[in-house]
Amino acid sequence: MLTFKRLLQNIAFNKMSIGIAHAHRFPLLHEKHALRELLVYLDVDCVFDVGANEGQYAELLRSIGYDGQIVSFEPVPRLAKALHAKAVYDASWHVESIALDSTRRHVEFNVASSHSLSSLHTPLSGGVFERDIAASERIGIDTDTLDDCFRKYQKTLGFKRAFLKMDTQGHDLSVAAGAGEMLSEFYGLQSEVAIAPLYQDQPSLREAVTFYEERGFAINAVLPTHYAFPTLIEVDFLFINRRRIHTDPTTSYRRQRRRSAEVWPGANETNKVV
Repeated sequence: MLTFKRLLQNIAFNKMSIGIAHAHRFPLLHEKHALRELLVYLDVDCVFDVGANEGQYAELLRSIGYDGQIVSFEPVPRLAKALHAKAVYDASWHVESIALDSTRRHVEFNVASSHSLSSLHTPLSGGVFERDIAASERIGIDTDTLDDCFRKYQKTLGFKRAFLKMDTQGHDLSVAAGAGEMLSEFYGLQSEVAIAPLYQDQPSLREAVTFYEERGFAINAVLPTHYAFPTLIEVDFLFINRRRIHTDPTTSYRRQRRRSAEVWPGANETNKVV
């Protein structure tokens, strides 16, 4: 439930683009602004939330005024149960208690001491956040592919302009690879990329950016997520699908002002792809 303070913060942010936060919370404020502007610009009507944890990202989407469909994927049973409990009150929020991968298979999943750092990948010994990232238990899970899930939900929900968010602790490229040709159907995506590796076989920043660029995606924004001060450990990249919006880095999109009824309820006037 929203506190009165948080409600006022959301109103100020969505109505006037005013955000007030402690300095250490600035990255979240930056993410909210960048994400809201991009999702409205792309006219997104469904967000695939892969690596949903306890639903923080879905709640972030609702706090910035997004009221479209959300499909959350979370393989850890107790976290998936918490997600289902929250989604009961939101008819446009759907939960899948599975992990996504490049193929369907049965695998061992590392549940970390800090559950937001759980991963299909084995943590590096002696690495950053070693205590938090250490596996407290290993569970067997069945994986599915984004290709199958995209087709399933597109048929069920009838969305037109999907956005992909991934936060899978070193496994984002495998999730994206599992989309196959369907990856090109996403108008944009958000992916967590490591600057300093935390897991074995984790793709580097260069590998990740090259992977997305080769599939037609261009960088929209870079959002710091994890620090081990003074070193930056991980960032989120926001990408746009050039093949879907017909633009390139040298082309300035026109600002098309719209009445508030033409964007999300509660969102400030902004831009959309037309």
